[in-house]
Amino acid sequence: MEVWPGRPIKRASPRFATDAHVWLGEVMTVSPDGQVDEFTLRPDAPMLLSQYLEVIQHEIHRLVPDHAGDCGFRVYARY
Repeated sequence: MEVWPGRPIKRASPRFATDAHVWLGEVMTVSPDGQVDEFTLRPDAPMLLSQYLEVIQHEIHRLVPDHAGDCGFRVYARY
């Protein structure tokens, strides 16, 4: 799954929405001068995708500075 403002969402396969997985998320921010910062979010236990997206939503507010020019995230299922 990949989400960037102003771009179509690359959705996960429907089977991922109903099973608990250990997810790996990468949050990326781009400053107005082009500097890219990346943050990795790795929960310790399996959870549903909807629960993990809530975690990302909470963490984005903490990780992304107000002056960021752009931000987005990618989510992967760990096997």
